[in-house]
Amino acid sequence: MNTHLLDNALQLSVAERLELIERLWDSLAVKDLPMMEAERRLLDERIADMGANPVAQSSWLEAKARLNKRDA
Repeated sequence: MNTHLLDNALQLSVAERLELIERLWDSLAVKDLPMMEAERRLLDERIADMGANPVAQSSWLEAKARLNKRDA
């Protein structure tokens, strides 16, 4: 990892770092991620389910609340 790049990123405001994270995340294509075939099939199934059942999905805030409650 380029430590100079990381040092510069850590100087950004929280909002700027979040935007950087979002842009970096969006730059990754699913096909580029290292996965086993079973993981890729599961991801494909979940993406298809999201498209077929959009109202059955949880928002990030709902999922985060459930995770925090579980860990408490």
